[in-house]
Amino acid sequence: MVNLSAGTLYARFGNFVNLGIVYGVIILGTPDNNFTLGIGYGGISVDQTNLGGTGLITLSGNLRISRRISFVTENWLAIKKDVGEIALWDENDDVIGYENYDNGLKVMETVLTYNVRVMFERFSLDIEFINTPNLGLGIGIPIVGVVIPFGK
Repeated sequence: MVNLSAGTLYARFGNFVNLGIVYGVIILGTPDNNFTLGIGYGGISVDQTNLGGTGLITLSGNLRISRRISFVTENWLAIKKDVGEIALWDENDDVIGYENYDNGLKVMETVLTYNVRVMFERFSLDIEFINTPNLGLGIGIPIVGVVIPFGK
């Protein structure tokens, strides 16, 4: 089974902050066992100053291990074009000019999550770890989540 989705989200906080993202998602598999690839481009402006945009990629999956237990992972990569200007120095440590560089696309940040979801009759419990390779947090920061559906 293949599901496709696309959309846009926009939020404004007074006249000070504007946030937005345009995205597309493809989900392969069943509700119990699936893989998701999402691609988006988001931007932010603060006090009418554009802080630039960032490409986002999400790789997620759900694997049902038993009737009541699933393994879930959601991983985010922020990608940006690595361009800028670098100073050129002489042997006396004086700046003699500048040179532009373009290193193409670069992963700026990565956020990894993985959890075990235990499903009960009236709620589910997530025991999750969140991590980023830049912080070196071992297995990650533990998070506990509870989902209680209403209206059933």
